[in-house]
Amino acid sequence: MSSPPAAGGEESPTPTFANALRAEIIKLRSHRPTWVLAGFVLVLLGLVLFALSQDVVIRSELPSRPLAALDQALPAVQFVFAAGAGVVLLTSSSRLVGMEYALGTIRVVLGRGTTRSQLVLAKLAAALLLGSLLLVVYAFLTAVGLTLLTVHLAGSTAPIGVMPATGWRQLGLAVLSCAASVVSCTAVGVGVGAATRSLTGGMVLSILFFPLDNALALVLRAAYARDHLDVLRSVSALLLGPTLNRLPGLLTGQAAASGAVLPTPMVRLTGGESLGVVAGWFLVLLAMALAVSARRDVLA
Repeated sequence: MSSPPAAGGEESPTPTFANALRAEIIKLRSHRPTWVLAGFVLVLLGLVLFALSQDVVIRSELPSRPLAALDQALPAVQFVFAAGAGVVLLTSSSRLVGMEYALGTIRVVLGRGTTRSQLVLAKLAAALLLGSLLLVVYAFLTAVGLTLLTVHLAGSTAPIGVMPATGWRQLGLAVLSCAASVVSCTAVGVGVGAATRSLTGGMVLSILFFPLDNALALVLRAAYARDHLDVLRSVSALLLGPTLNRLPGLLTGQAAASGAVLPTPMVRLTGGESLGVVAGWFLVLLAMALAVSARRDVLA
């Protein structure tokens, strides 16, 4: 049976995943605070690049040892993206889910034929596209900034030309680490937003997720120091926040800025195992969002 004609004789859009995704992208695009927060991330990037131009190690190593200069610069750049873009994605993805319940539009969307699973997956995909856009723009501006920094300190782009293959591999792994952060923050936002069905509550709890996760890692470390139970070490390896804190260093072989100031698991995992933890959390949070969304209540 075809969809009933809309007002004015026009046919209502077919409730497909593509149409649902298009609607979620429009919601993200029209939300000005998201872009304001993203702008702040780029401002922070500019400040970090300026600070790096004053770094003594970079100024001395860049002309003759560009890889050493890259090792000094890359962790700070990665940390800014993980923290800044993380806030953008946590708030925007949880808002995208919670707004349907806060505004009462969930009944309208479902009434037009969009299924609950389509709606959740469309919101997740839209948030992931936002994260991908942020990552691409950030990586491009970082590349431009580091190139200008090289010209400023070395007088030419010659150090970039003699960068060993190891350096380029580290850059690629750094992007992979940032992508893992994008996937994690998006999944947390969508999962928490679906669980709370609240605009404000979802955004607040999404922002609190990683501080609480890191605090739990500290509690486990203190408990292990007292009781020496190996199970506590194993549990710490499954925490998402501490795993993301250590992931940049594991992938690139550098001392990650986040790993130096934030808790990390007590078990030494490989980069591949850490990515497995991230993937596991993504699947669990997605399953939770789908399961919770499937439960009907008075709002939907």
